[in-house]
Amino acid sequence: MKKLYSDFTHEEKVLMGLILKNIKGKEIIIGRHAKARMDDKGVTVKDIQETFADFSIIELHQREYSNGNTDCRILIRGKAEDYRGRNTCLSLSLETLRIITVYKNCGTDNHSTLDGDNYRNISVKEILEKLIK
Repeated sequence: MKKLYSDFTHEEKVLMGLILKNIKGKEIIIGRHAKARMDDKGVTVKDIQETFADFSIIELHQREYSNGNTDCRILIRGKAEDYRGRNTCLSLSLETLRIITVYKNCGTDNHSTLDGDNYRNISVKEILEKLIK
């Protein structure tokens, strides 16, 4: 289940702000897949640090596994641009504080090919309240 941050309610945005405030200063782990993607895509640790320093939230993604477990993740886009005008984007698990994947995206990409059917009007509030407890 996914929901674009631009579709969050005011209350959902406030809750997300609280969660981000709570994880500030905590150790973020770069997962195995993210490390491989860093090598493939030319993303550096400095790029990741710059992303966390100034970013926009793109979406929340509630990953559901076949065993019934879930993982709440956010996709963020750093505001710093590389020499080619690309921003670093990364998926972060809000539950494990693990970076799942990273990539570069053109700063002018407005996602005109985005498939709206992949997004649902889910109750982000319920998901985020579980993380605050």
